Amino acid sequence: MIDTASLFLTLTAFFALLPSVILQWRYQISQWQLLLVSLVGVAGLFPYSLMIFQQGWRVDLAATLYCILITGWVFTTLLAQLSHSLRSLVIYIQLYWVLYFALILPLLIYQGPALPFLGQLDRGIFVHILFALISYILLTHSAVIGVVMLWKQYQLKRGKGLMALEKTPALVEGEHIMQRFMLAAFLILSIDILLGVTLNFQDHGRLFVFNHKEVFALCTLLAIALLLILHKKIGLRGRHAMGWIAGIFLMATLGFPGVKFVQQIIL
Repeated sequence: MIDTASLFLTLTAFFALLPSVILQWRYQISQWQLLLVSLVGVAGLFPYSLMIFQQGWRVDLAATLYCILITGWVFTTLLAQLSHSLRSLVIYIQLYWVLYFALILPLLIYQGPALPFLGQLDRGIFVHILFALISYILLTHSAVIGVVMLWKQYQLKRGKGLMALEKTPALVEGEHIMQRFMLAAFLILSIDILLGVTLNFQDHGRLFVFNHKEVFALCTLLAIALLLILHKKIGLRGRHAMGWIAGIFLMATLGFPGVKFVQQIIL
């Protein structure tokens, strides 16, 4: 049975994201106009989040996926204010979040049973969750920028079809942005893992629990470190670097929302 409130709020949130992408695609809007239409999206996303978290923090798949969405959109809104190069990439990142929302929309409308967080959501756990979200968002944005740069490289080789990409950064600058995002993700994920180790020791008396989430997080961290080393030492870039980033993004996805998907949907 469809919950009327969920249907109304999810569709309202979805349509609130569209003006930003449509206006950027059709018109050359200013920095402040971009901020305004992006904030319309933020305003549209919040009512549904208030509904699903009104009884406290939840750890089910629908709540996790929506947290990723709203964090990603807010982060992109802030990103657009930093530099012209980043602003020229915002349309592609926001388009990704619109497609992501469309993909998870049925799950948000047909919500399964809510799984409340059983422990106490203190400051340490909140920061741990927030850092995990931010590191995943940074990896996501790096992957999206990598795809855009590969597309631009392909179009440059063909010598046509560059109208949609003419305002994006040069390939070298785009790769530098991508690498900075990966470095930021490495630093934040490192802090997050150390914080998780501290919380594990406080709650269980040991440093690692070695569940699927922790194993994937450690593997993701090691893969990012190796990618950054290869980029520094041998100049890994282009399709080869994108292959690494795609693998890292997949690993992070399996470790963050992927585990919940297997536990709540497949099993």
